[in-house]
Amino acid sequence: MTFLDLFLFSVANLKRNKMRTLLTVLGVVIGIAAIVFLVSLGFGLQYLVESKVASMKELTQIQVDPKSDAAITDKQIKDFKKIKGVKWVSPSYYLSSQMVLDGQKIDLTLYALEPKYIEAEDVKVDKGKNLKNPDVKEIVVSRSALKVFDIAEAKNFIGKQASLKIYLKDKKGNISMKLTKKDQAQEVKIAGVTKNVKEPAAYIPINNLKNLDIKSYDKAIVKTKDREVVKDIKKKISDMGYRVSSIKDTIQAVKSYFNAGQLVLGGFGMVALFVASIGIFNTMTISLLERTHEIGIMKAIGATNKDVKRMFIFEAAQIGFWGGVFGLFGGWLMGLLINTLVNILAKNFGGVAQGIFFTPMWFSSISIVFALLVSLTAGIYPARRAGKLNPLEAIRYE
Repeated sequence: MTFLDLFLFSVANLKRNKMRTLLTVLGVVIGIAAIVFLVSLGFGLQYLVESKVASMKELTQIQVDPKSDAAITDKQIKDFKKIKGVKWVSPSYYLSSQMVLDGQKIDLTLYALEPKYIEAEDVKVDKGKNLKNPDVKEIVVSRSALKVFDIAEAKNFIGKQASLKIYLKDKKGNISMKLTKKDQAQEVKIAGVTKNVKEPAAYIPINNLKNLDIKSYDKAIVKTKDREVVKDIKKKISDMGYRVSSIKDTIQAVKSYFNAGQLVLGGFGMVALFVASIGIFNTMTISLLERTHEIGIMKAIGATNKDVKRMFIFEAAQIGFWGGVFGLFGGWLMGLLINTLVNILAKNFGGVAQGIFFTPMWFSSISIVFALLVSLTAGIYPARRAGKLNPLEAIRYE
């Protein structure tokens, strides 16, 4: 038999009992639709998270923390800058301090850094301006630091003078309340207010504290030229004895969790597809019993065992193929409807519309192929039985 003959025979045989064929195909449709719907949800959520962080500047940043035997000093900062692929390095240290503003005393953490690299600390000023000049006595404060005030408008604090008392640590690591060095007490102007920092904090140009004679930094942010070199630079700095971390590590961990989640979600759909495969096996077995006499006649007039076997295989393949195609469309359509409903609710509650379902082309193709393979597997046994039928016994079968 030619390929066309097999195709036409399989279509004609499936049409004999349209309701049974329809229900069998529907079983595959439900299984594939469930897999596509659930896994597409996993892909959608994963791509949503990745798209949010894909443009983040932190992806090209590495945080370097000291160890007990590896301090971060000016020499190490210079060594970091010499590493191939490094764009810039921003050292910083943080100190306990007290700010006096309008007669109110506020305990806060003071971060000293280079103004041109303030983006490394993710300081986003919403009122006033950010630090620009490294030699001007200005600070940016967080809204949390101003919570002692009844803040109606944060902009009212812009330009106000404040007194800073900076506390250093003694040799034992304890905070010393004595002000013994120059620049431990100084007058500063509030340049801006930020609300994305949760703790009471203030940011000051590192040059303003150069007379404090601090021997080492608390951390350094290494900015790379692109994402591809992050891994290599991290290894080089780690080999120098420092602790290194980056948001890219977190993203990789999130990806692994999403991959595991997709397998679990796909597993739920597999249950439905397994039930569908039992339906295919049942349909093909019943078809074999109904057509035993017909198979005997076909063999008597020249059809080979292989022809009969391939005919049944083609029928199972068609059930799987069309079940896969319509299942893919059904899963995609369910995802589209749910996504539309979620976005409508999100907009009503002041949210932003997002795509939480995504079906990659490669996964769509795999879904159809998988449905086809499951159907073929379920149809192999009935096909082999049909191919081995004895023509004389099959003709006598009623």
